[in-house]
Amino acid sequence: METARLVVPLVVVLLAGSFLGVQAVTHSPGDTLPANPDEARPYPGDTLIGIQAKGWFGNDNGTAIVVNPEGETVWKYDPPNSRVFDVEALDDGNVLASVATVETDDCPPRVADGGRCVHNRVVELDYPNTTVVWSYDWWDVFPEHHEVHDADRLSTGETAIVDMGNNRAFTVNRAGEITWQWNATEHISEGTPFFEKYVPEGSAGEFRQKGPESDWTHMNDIDRLDNGNYQLSIRNFDVVVEVDPETNEIVDVIGSPTRHSVMNEQHNPMRIESDGTLLIADSENDRVVEVDVE
Repeated sequence: METARLVVPLVVVLLAGSFLGVQAVTHSPGDTLPANPDEARPYPGDTLIGIQAKGWFGNDNGTAIVVNPEGETVWKYDPPNSRVFDVEALDDGNVLASVATVETDDCPPRVADGGRCVHNRVVELDYPNTTVVWSYDWWDVFPEHHEVHDADRLSTGETAIVDMGNNRAFTVNRAGEITWQWNATEHISEGTPFFEKYVPEGSAGEFRQKGPESDWTHMNDIDRLDNGNYQLSIRNFDVVVEVDPETNEIVDVIGSPTRHSVMNEQHNPMRIESDGTLLIADSENDRVVEVDVE
């Protein structure tokens, strides 16, 4: 997810419970930061914030809000019984949000798990209203590790989405037609060149698929790079991979399974292409780290 603008200059932040993951910065490379914090100036525009859940991760009370420099909430999208993940401001001023709504009454039989399922939706909201002007949705079983965590609007008008529950990344057009798809099973499972090269022999059992509803990859982020390739965050493998959409082959790997000195169950990697680096929310190492992609 990239920094964008929403009517006035905007930064994007992701909140979950009491944990804060900053997804954009208000300073540019080379800026001299004030030595005295009292001399720091607030960001001049409003800030778009996605809140996965209030109180704790398992709660279904997520929301998206916009706050002004004084900290006042000036806009809210509050879908009922939902967890709100990635939010971004589009070039036309609308807001794109990844929303997982927990259902108990309308679950299709094929995904009902004890009468509970998740309705994953990527919605485009007509800001400053909350009218849904475009959406793409699918149903999945129980919400834990089956939620939609990230979606990005591409310059082509398509939307790139990661589907954690089905271990896939894909793009859809405005008509809701899938225009590209990458399945992790075909490219990083046992027996693939990736698995043989990157998964340590003594820990192979940790990275084998353990059934269709297991949290196998926990794929949680997608970005399209300047060269047209897709960057995917495979959290449970501790890697960020680059995929060529023409061949679906993995052309680059950053990190390595169990090599936790680089990253450990990461979120929201952001490529800084001008510097050849990757900025990572390194979750289980409790840090933000920038690594050289080479």
